Amino acid sequence: MVGDSRGRGRVGVVVPYTNTNLEPDLNDMRPAGVSLHFTRVAGYAADHLPSTNEMKRMANTPIDAALDLLSAIRPGVVLYGCTSAGLALGLEGDRALAARLSAHCGSRVITAAGAIVEALNDLAISNLAICSPYDGVLSQSTANFFITAGFGVTSTSIPEQDLDSLEQGLISPDEVMGLALEADHENAEAIVIACTDMRAVECIEAIESRLRKPVISSNQALMFAAVNALGITSMSVPGILGRHRASQDRRHGPGEAPVMRPFGETAWADRTFRKDRRAGERPAGPW
Repeated sequence: MVGDSRGRGRVGVVVPYTNTNLEPDLNDMRPAGVSLHFTRVAGYAADHLPSTNEMKRMANTPIDAALDLLSAIRPGVVLYGCTSAGLALGLEGDRALAARLSAHCGSRVITAAGAIVEALNDLAISNLAICSPYDGVLSQSTANFFITAGFGVTSTSIPEQDLDSLEQGLISPDEVMGLALEADHENAEAIVIACTDMRAVECIEAIESRLRKPVISSNQALMFAAVNALGITSMSVPGILGRHRASQDRRHGPGEAPVMRPFGETAWADRTFRKDRRAGERPAGPW
């Protein structure tokens, strides 16, 4: 709608230069009154396999000029839109990356990997399954990241063939859904879809409908974290994550912080989900 794109907050976004899906996804999830401001960065080769070492190199490549351009608009928050760069660094390395970028630009910086952790904690998830477009080594680095963050990783799923950065962005939503279903495990309380160039936002609801458990994608988690950082109560992200936070916000007045509860204690619109959980059709979780 014309006129609803300004006034409530500005979000700066650092986008990997080959990424074609982060910008459309964030625009689709943008709350009214929030403006998005993008800049692109390199630090890796477009036609190379985005390996753990390649992603570490990207994370360590200075992006001061790009941050300076974003800083000029005085954003309320800046999103670092490469999940694998943070995952390759490990949990402490990812936090150090966010702190370093924040110190330079003067705004809070949220990494994609850090945003996923925030979303999982909001839902009180303990055990998760992961799907990604990464190679086997980076997939293991991804699992290690979340284990270090305190989560149990039940299973992972990756494509049969290694993909370069451009090829990762071409995976269709149906193929993303197939990877997510393949990653699922009976002990997983949520599915994580890691990569900001995966078309996961388009199929989150469909996957959740099939598995009856939360799905957290990189781009969904980034917008979730941005909205939280701006102090905006209207949650615009899809899936159980968005509905959970919206139900918490409705129970509290303006400016009153909600008490974090496991997601199953929230009044669900999806009554079948709660009924199936209570009936024991999936292993007991934090509800």
